[in-house]
Amino acid sequence: MRTLYAALLAAAMLLMVSGASGAKAQCNRVPCAKPEPYQVLTTYDRLADRTRVTVVLEGSSRPTGLGSRAWLDASFSYSGAQLTAPPEEIVLTLESFTPARGGWAFSRRQKLRVRSGKSLQLELPNIEYLRRPVGLFDSGRREALSFRIPAERFAALLSEPELEFKAGNAKIRFRQENMEMLREVVRRMTLSGPQPR
Repeated sequence: MRTLYAALLAAAMLLMVSGASGAKAQCNRVPCAKPEPYQVLTTYDRLADRTRVTVVLEGSSRPTGLGSRAWLDASFSYSGAQLTAPPEEIVLTLESFTPARGGWAFSRRQKLRVRSGKSLQLELPNIEYLRRPVGLFDSGRREALSFRIPAERFAALLSEPELEFKAGNAKIRFRQENMEMLREVVRRMTLSGPQPR
């Protein structure tokens, strides 16, 4: 009887640990703790001899009818381990999180509309739509929409006092005080900016 009880206790503890890992995996896109204004992630692929720099921006869209939220990341890639020439384009990625009770936030490809005030500045076609695999202990569903924008056009947008990025029902606003997060992307893609290690 003791052996059976010990085995059941061990199985329950294993499930609790697995569940905690699943929750932690969701924590990167669900407000588990107060985030920094932005994070810079640099990944160097030795086999391809290519570096990818991703600026993960704080702030999300307001919840939609499904309880979905979306976050914006900006990234660029270059050959080698050190930046030797500014990249020609930036990839903007909207990643959504929908609680388990909801469906999919985007469910299909969407265009990205960039506005400043009431004027439309830019409309970008979707280059990739991805549904993330749903794990057993995940607390919701995640999708990603990606868009390409010429680096010069992106830098020019930052002269605006505020910007709004909208795809489907997801809408993310950057006002004057947090436009600095977008400007960090431009600093990172210039030779004079901080270099990844």
